[in-house]
Amino acid sequence: PYQLGETEVTWQIVDNSGNMIEVVQLVTVTNTDPIANAGLDQVLECTSQNGVELTLDATASSDADPGDLLDYRWEAVDITFDDPDSATPAATFPHGSTTVQLTVTDQCGGSSTTDLLIIVEDTTSPQIQAALVDRNVLWPPNHEMIPVALDLLVSDLCSAPEDLIVICYVDSDESDDENGDGSSTGDVAGQDGHSQTVEIPLTYNAATERWQGDLELRAERDGGGDGRKYSIRCVAADSSGNATMATVCVTVPKSKGKNK
Repeated sequence: PYQLGETEVTWQIVDNSGNMIEVVQLVTVTNTDPIANAGLDQVLECTSQNGVELTLDATASSDADPGDLLDYRWEAVDITFDDPDSATPAATFPHGSTTVQLTVTDQCGGSSTTDLLIIVEDTTSPQIQAALVDRNVLWPPNHEMIPVALDLLVSDLCSAPEDLIVICYVDSDESDDENGDGSSTGDVAGQDGHSQTVEIPLTYNAATERWQGDLELRAERDGGGDGRKYSIRCVAADSSGNATMATVCVTVPKSKGKNK
């Protein structure tokens, strides 16, 4: 076969008498570069903590030269394709934006490239599957500070639980020093949880895969009221700003038989 470009060919023609002439012919071989087509940019929802698995498709790439076969090459930073030289490779794309480059080459060495943008979004809120305290009722109302342990089971489709932002606050529906509740103050972890919410320090326990916190609440209530309620409100949010809330309560009932 002739090489791409111009080739000068000399032909020798000899008749039966031995007469010979030479003819020079110029052979020109041209090639049209292929057109790389990686499809349309895509915006996808993540399906796991790793992102989303996607199969790409370059079969719409073309070449104007009849019979020209195409070779494919896919490349992207930090992306592993199952077969980067396939027209339809699969790969897992993480949360965020990834630019993929497709290069298509024909048999004559002509090539073209195109870029494909893959955007993986997270629009699903985390779930607080359980918000538990080790005691829901404080009794007797003896004005003592009682330790309370908080335990949260939190999950998210696109984030590991330890990577979530988890914040809990507690407040009281009674002021610290009501009539009939003694003269103590600092009823919520040493602070006034009625005038403002008090944040509960939390840590992630990798062994149990739970968020945990400890606080002290005072076992007292207004003697003339219907009991005291401490409300613990927890918010879990992911890096995309999706959030969810759960509430768990601890009460100091008016009487022993109430809320017990």
